[in-house]
Amino acid sequence: MGRASVLIVDDDVRVGALVVRVLGAAGYDVRSVLSADEALLAIEESLPDVICIDLVLPGMNGAALAREIRERLYDLTPPLMLVSGSVEALEPGEEKLFDAVLAKPFKIDVLRARVRKLAKRGAMKRKRSAQRFAAVDADAAADDDAADG
Repeated sequence: MGRASVLIVDDDVRVGALVVRVLGAAGYDVRSVLSADEALLAIEESLPDVICIDLVLPGMNGAALAREIRERLYDLTPPLMLVSGSVEALEPGEEKLFDAVLAKPFKIDVLRARVRKLAKRGAMKRKRSAQRFAAVDADAAADDDAADG
């Protein structure tokens, strides 16, 4: 297994560049995008292990993006972390869309620790999904063999 991948969704170029630099130095494969639309395209290209999302984004906000990701990916949704200076702007219940919340300004060591924890959780989730799909494939193959025999 390669390096864990992290997608950063933040319209502040400076914050995105900082997080890319910090997490890249910690050994992660990091990509940064500026909007929810770019994030959805990036996820279609390659599903990251963790997605860090700002709440205030152009167009679709971070909570709506998290909801859209969960609807599209369902069980395959990687851990989502809200990283925002506007955490108090979440509507009631929206915090449940995220696996973790980190308020800006944040400490670099806290960011690294949260991403590390979420990446481990994401890896375990992917492994369970792969095992479940392998079991379904094996059952389908056995059914095909029985039908042929």
